[in-house]
Amino acid sequence: MKADLRSRSQCLTLALFTQRTIRELLNFIETGNRDTLRPALSDALTSLEDVRRGELPQFTQRRPALFASYEHLRTLEEVWSRDEQDAAVSDLHNLLQEDPTSPDAQASAHRLIDLLTKLGNRARWNFEQRSITPPHRLRELCQVQ
Repeated sequence: MKADLRSRSQCLTLALFTQRTIRELLNFIETGNRDTLRPALSDALTSLEDVRRGELPQFTQRRPALFASYEHLRTLEEVWSRDEQDAAVSDLHNLLQEDPTSPDAQASAHRLIDLLTKLGNRARWNFEQRSITPPHRLRELCQVQ
């Protein structure tokens, strides 16, 4: 039960991160100010690039804001295709480097909102789902071979 609660809380952490980031992206779209957005995007970009390169030993030695647990990684793999992961990396780079008033930065922000919405919705879904333990007899049947 304790492990299930910890696992579920990781899903909630990811959902909260996506909500805060979406709120900051919406603020960026309205004002063009990315000062409060920069730290979250930098952490997300570093984490996502580590995951994409498969550098998990380096990845597990620090606690990034995003993709900090198995549950985060599982949710990412469930929701975003490889192309969407690549698009997210590209959009994160654009937002961190482009002129905030450029149409490219605005388009990147909109695409990231869509991707983060999907990720956050799935994280909330995973949080709501309680793990179902198979009946004792079924577990016995699976062990017999």
